[in-house]
Amino acid sequence: MNTQHLSEKMSTSGHHPMQKPVKTIIKLIGLFKQLSAPLLPDRAGGEVKLHNEQGDSQVVLVIEGTVDIYRNSDNMLFATARAPAIFGMQGSPYRDSIYKFISRPDCVLETLPLSSVIRIINANSLLEELLICQSYFNDYHAYRTNMLINKTSYEIVRALLLELDKVPSEIKTKINVPTFILERSHLARSGIMKILSHLRQGEYIKIESGKLVSILRKLPKSF
Repeated sequence: MNTQHLSEKMSTSGHHPMQKPVKTIIKLIGLFKQLSAPLLPDRAGGEVKLHNEQGDSQVVLVIEGTVDIYRNSDNMLFATARAPAIFGMQGSPYRDSIYKFISRPDCVLETLPLSSVIRIINANSLLEELLICQSYFNDYHAYRTNMLINKTSYEIVRALLLELDKVPSEIKTKINVPTFILERSHLARSGIMKILSHLRQGEYIKIESGKLVSILRKLPKSF
């Protein structure tokens, strides 16, 4: 296996534990589209199901747009996936039951049975690509879980600011910072605003009209 290829998912910035393996995802989507069909989310909230009406596991391809992933236990926004993205290759009914996938209006989605995906992977010797995507998915899940467990409010805010700073500029300019943090943490809005205010006063961050312009210098590890 090409270990250099596997390193595609790793980031050297130190701000985020991994980098999305875009090239690998695009390669897989290109092959899966040979058998995929357009998918229209459920009208109720744009929910995307990872199984069909018969209960068979489905793989969903995010061709364009964005899908928000909510944790069912508390309806917290666990992650936001922007195209290109692939959901459902784990084939785990338990994992699928933990999360709810909500597509935004700009989404273009396609789907195909998990059984077809397995056949394509076997026929094209795509084990390496599958492992890269699975490693990224598992690493991101561990990263988000670790961010929220036994962490102070400041540590959570700091981690989410660093995550927001990595969002492309054209998207970041449309994101309200307090709302971004609130949806992904369930921290009290007053606490979030207090931390952001102190960081602005200390000239660590620049926020204009509620939008993150830039992180001016390294954020302190403790508040």
